[in-house]
Amino acid sequence: MEYPITSIITILHFAFMETKSTIFLLVLGIAGGIFAKNAGKLVQFLSYGKPDDRLTSLPERIKQTLLVGFAQTKILRDKVAGPIHAGIFWGFLILLFSAAEGVLEGLNPKWSFNFLGPIYSGITILTDIFCLMIILGTVLSLWRRYITKVKRLQVEHEKVEAGMILLTIFSIVTSLLLQNTARIGMGEDFSWAIRPVASSLSHLLPLGHTSFEIFWWLHMLLIFSFTNYLPFSKHLHVLTSIPNVFFSNLGPVNTLEKIDFENESLTRYGVTDIEDFSWKTFLDSYTCTHCGRCTSVCPANQTGKVLDPRMVIIGIHDRVIEKAP
Repeated sequence: MEYPITSIITILHFAFMETKSTIFLLVLGIAGGIFAKNAGKLVQFLSYGKPDDRLTSLPERIKQTLLVGFAQTKILRDKVAGPIHAGIFWGFLILLFSAAEGVLEGLNPKWSFNFLGPIYSGITILTDIFCLMIILGTVLSLWRRYITKVKRLQVEHEKVEAGMILLTIFSIVTSLLLQNTARIGMGEDFSWAIRPVASSLSHLLPLGHTSFEIFWWLHMLLIFSFTNYLPFSKHLHVLTSIPNVFFSNLGPVNTLEKIDFENESLTRYGVTDIEDFSWKTFLDSYTCTHCGRCTSVCPANQTGKVLDPRMVIIGIHDRVIEKAP
């Protein structure tokens, strides 16, 4: 029995989608399993620190998290780096919807957040806008680090990693834009989707189904790779910054814990190793971005002393990773 060419194409398309979903489920399971294992270790390491009650004054902690964590009020004090970082951070929050939708599509091409209606339209508009903002932010970050060479960013052994991370972020958002450009070119975009940037690109780039699959897979694999790299990098703050702000000190900053020298039961004073720190100090070390802002304003460091606050917190992180296992 002979089948019309359209029927053959339909059968092949269905078989491809079934195979794609199976392969994606396997990739998702492997990536998720590796991340859960490595992230679980870091969470377990926190238990080796001294207890520290950080659940008091919940309303104030929530307020601080909204202002400092999400509104980025503290980083925005820096008139140059602040807007760049805030734009990338807010963009990633919006792109969480695209990442989740990509996972849904990988499992079933018909699944999406299109059912949200006008809300989905707002999400897709913001996604396009923030893709451009992140692209601009990463380019400016590369410029500051490698062209203008901001002094506090010139840590020799971190130059390659910093560039690699910025280029990965650039590739993640670029592949998303090109994926949606191809989606529009195929005429298969979701009904409530409004993509001003991708629509403009679709008039310039005649991308089709093959391009869509290439950029879709590239986007998802980059996300999985980036996520699994985070537990081993200084960009772990992507995951820990919001919790760290929530658990941060509510009282006066830069205060030291008093040592009771009259307590005769104490066998040692101060800190000798990581078990003398609280779990919150461990979390601080996970969240450090190595940006050097602390060192750049340290009075002792500015007078030529060897004290380097950045290297102190980096040293704590490295010691936790070394000793905690």
